[in-house]
Amino acid sequence: MPDKVELYDGEYGNYDADVYRQVRLETYGVDFGQTSWVTNEESRAIPQALQLTPASRVLEIGCGSGGYALQVAAVAGCSIVGVDINDAGVRNANTLARGRHLADRVSFEQRDVEFPVSWSQNATNIVAQKYFRGQLGSPMREHSVKQMIGRVAGTIAGWGAPPNGGALAITRFTPAALAVTTLMCALATIG
Repeated sequence: MPDKVELYDGEYGNYDADVYRQVRLETYGVDFGQTSWVTNEESRAIPQALQLTPASRVLEIGCGSGGYALQVAAVAGCSIVGVDINDAGVRNANTLARGRHLADRVSFEQRDVEFPVSWSQNATNIVAQKYFRGQLGSPMREHSVKQMIGRVAGTIAGWGAPPNGGALAITRFTPAALAVTTLMCALATIG
């Protein structure tokens, strides 16, 4: 099994392909770039329920290729920042924003937060809030379970390396030993 399974690259990277336009038209009856399970009625109702105005500032998490955010900005006149982990989606969203002359009010960013796919949202929130180190918004902030495991494994390796040498009673903690410790931490993390 590959290390990473891409669920959205094809759709976001080929956003303008005829087949995807046809799917959106067939599915929703209209194509404004939506890629969600939200119905057209719900899509229209959400900005109204939020009472969005041109003075509103909106954060859309999981913006994908940006179609819905751009539609909301066009209709409500509000400003939107969309964030998504998928690079192809964010690139496409910013291209669409420029093409629709909305880039002055709508922008999209990739936020690189990595967690195992099998984790619940609750587990993801707890780890990100309690165990990631570094100030929020700073480049030093941890952003993945992989980084957290590397930090923990490095700490354990440090316990056994000179001058400490006592906790694990290892005279020389080799890169291979660090790799094994990292693997053990990773396996413990994913269960």
